[in-house]
Amino acid sequence: MNVSTALHRLGKHGGNSKALRIFPVTVTLPAAVLTASSAFNARELSGSAWALSAMSCRNFPLLDALASSAMATIAEFAGQNLANTAWAFALLQVKNQPLFASIAASAIRPRDLVPQNCTGLSWAFATIGSCDLPLLDAIAAASRAKLQEFCGQHCSMPAWACAKLLLQNFPLLASLSA
Repeated sequence: MNVSTALHRLGKHGGNSKALRIFPVTVTLPAAVLTASSAFNARELSGSAWALSAMSCRNFPLLDALASSAMATIAEFAGQNLANTAWAFALLQVKNQPLFASIAASAIRPRDLVPQNCTGLSWAFATIGSCDLPLLDAIAAASRAKLQEFCGQHCSMPAWACAKLLLQNFPLLASLSA
């Protein structure tokens, strides 16, 4: 099992597993992730960020290493990797501006803006108070184009993000209310 997989499995338990109370993995695993993160692929990086957020682990040196590795390989990230990474950092209330700027610049690819990714990105950017207008405009365009694929949550989250960021994105809001 590699380090990323081990971290992901711990994240599934929310950091509350019996193994965590018995073994000192909370000390040794972050050090191993810190060492290995520069070699992680996009899936391993976003999965590791997700696992840390699931465990409410605000290990800043580790999060900085993951952010640096993510920015270096951001072109390899699929839409779900981008949304999951943004979501994880936002859940931990870690506003790494360079990381969020990289995610925003990469996430505007139309193929990446499927409903679930629009929802995750909208929530993450609004949660940390980051108003990236090109990304939000791309989400609005994708939302309008794919409205028939949206469920209730997919519609409500971009609208909530506009409200949270005090934006009046009339085309998006008009599409969502139609």
